Amino acid sequence: MTRECAALLPGVCAALADPRQPGLDDTCLEKLLDWFRSLTWFDPTVELVQDNPCLTELISSVLALPEPSPSILSFTLQLAGILAASENRFQHLQQEKLLERLFGRDGPRGRAVWEDASVRSAWVRGVHSMVHHQPALHFLCSGGGMDVIFALQGDPSLFVASAASQLLVHILTFSLESEASKALSTKDCLLDESVSDPVTVESLLSSKTSCAGLLCQTLAHLEKLLSLVLKTAFQATSKWLVPLQELSCSNSQCQQTDKILEDVFVVLQKRLCSPCWEVRDSSLEFLTAMIKCMRDQDGFRQCLLSSEVPRLTENLLEDPESYVRASAVTAVGHLAFVTYFAPESPVAGNQFNKENMVAKLHEILSTDSEGFPRRAVISIFTKWLREGCAGQLEDAEQFVSRVIQTVEHDLDWEVRLGGLELVEVFCSQTICQRGLSECPYAPASSAVPSSIPQDQLLRLFCRAKLFGFLFRSLCDCDKPVGQRACDILIGLRGNFYPMSTLENPREIEDSPAGRGIAWLQRTLRQGSLAQNFPTDGGNGVDFQDPESMMVALGAIDLLELHDELNKSSDHVEESPQSLLQDILATMGSVEENEVDCY
Repeated sequence: MTRECAALLPGVCAALADPRQPGLDDTCLEKLLDWFRSLTWFDPTVELVQDNPCLTELISSVLALPEPSPSILSFTLQLAGILAASENRFQHLQQEKLLERLFGRDGPRGRAVWEDASVRSAWVRGVHSMVHHQPALHFLCSGGGMDVIFALQGDPSLFVASAASQLLVHILTFSLESEASKALSTKDCLLDESVSDPVTVESLLSSKTSCAGLLCQTLAHLEKLLSLVLKTAFQATSKWLVPLQELSCSNSQCQQTDKILEDVFVVLQKRLCSPCWEVRDSSLEFLTAMIKCMRDQDGFRQCLLSSEVPRLTENLLEDPESYVRASAVTAVGHLAFVTYFAPESPVAGNQFNKENMVAKLHEILSTDSEGFPRRAVISIFTKWLREGCAGQLEDAEQFVSRVIQTVEHDLDWEVRLGGLELVEVFCSQTICQRGLSECPYAPASSAVPSSIPQDQLLRLFCRAKLFGFLFRSLCDCDKPVGQRACDILIGLRGNFYPMSTLENPREIEDSPAGRGIAWLQRTLRQGSLAQNFPTDGGNGVDFQDPESMMVALGAIDLLELHDELNKSSDHVEESPQSLLQDILATMGSVEENEVDCY
């Protein structure tokens, strides 16, 4: 661990343990756990926890909370398991009496928070990380941990049940490998994938524990094999169906193709209801691939709409597995081109269902606890806008404004970046309607450009609250977000200002708007806009005032900011130091203004 990271870590741990702080996005917490995994992998010594007592203090503080949030408790369980993977650190945590309170009878197993599937999953993952030495195995067995693992194999969450089965296989394999290393007799060792001798298998099956392990191992391999085979079959079917649809000309050929499609959808309906989440996920990916290739073909649309696939797909928006929810969002987004956006569709005129579908996706964008589904929603919204569908939903201006007000506060930087892509497409399409420039995002259905006066265009962007989102994004703690925002603002300036008529900052400070913009320029250079920018009064800037925004576009040195944002960006974005700084900036710290997110 570098000196800089060691200095930042106590603040991060304190912020994580503080129940008053807003929660971190799961993606950020996972990155932090990945960093700890890499640290412990290269350094198995006890010094990591001895030299950084804030780690054990974090665990103690979370355990002391009467009702810790599921996300922070899940993080703590996994962190403790990662640290305890080394026998030396395991003993240290045992002396601190922390492991019993996490993974033993005194842990979260008997508390209300155990009802949350993410906590049960984190418990399993923490144990999996920890059991790499005999003391950890003995601790688990003596504390009733094996009974918990056996129970979790039947957990209502398929993700937890699968993880518990994998953990059981790991424990049995580890214990048997340890026994084998002591040169015991053949009947006491070697449960692994290579066991094929009938006598050996029979001896293994005579033991209840070994039998359970062998069955779990077999089921795990079958599950992976099923998912792989299914994905391969889906890919082959897609490659075969597309040219078949294109070549079908005669009535008999069309009927034959339609029958094949009907059979495919029958199989797909069953797979969308599979208890295995990997199968549901692969089925949704297959459906999306088919729609992309065949949505313009009448036979395909008719077979799809007459099946149960659209309804089942929308049901999976509420799947317990986040990967499946994300795939369902993508599939529903592409289904909309067939169900709601195609004028010839029998359900295209059902405005109620259309609005419900959009409202459901917006709800996922606003409330889903995982990043993957939220990223999928912003991606689909951008695709709709690109293809000219937003106008069929509601006024495009209102649609974009509503979406960016949601994503602006999202803790996942990829969602915020997706919001900027949505803004870029909207701005480009709107400017193209004035005929000022060629539009790379013009929808195929767009009509002849209509003339929109420049002042109306600026007022439209202000009403949609684009400028507030763009200028605040310049100070985002994740550089790709700031870089994209800067690129968009430079593009907007090019449309509103010829280079020869840019405002001189020194000449505008005398006006009320000018003084605010000059202050904004200084604030942007500090990279602290998100922390201390007043929205009105004082030095504040009215982002919804067209005159102020016109002055801002002309006066602020966006090229200088662009150069600053691009300095050493690759190194900073990926470094653990940057990650810790981002966490402090997102959650807040005592000296929040001293944290330079750049």
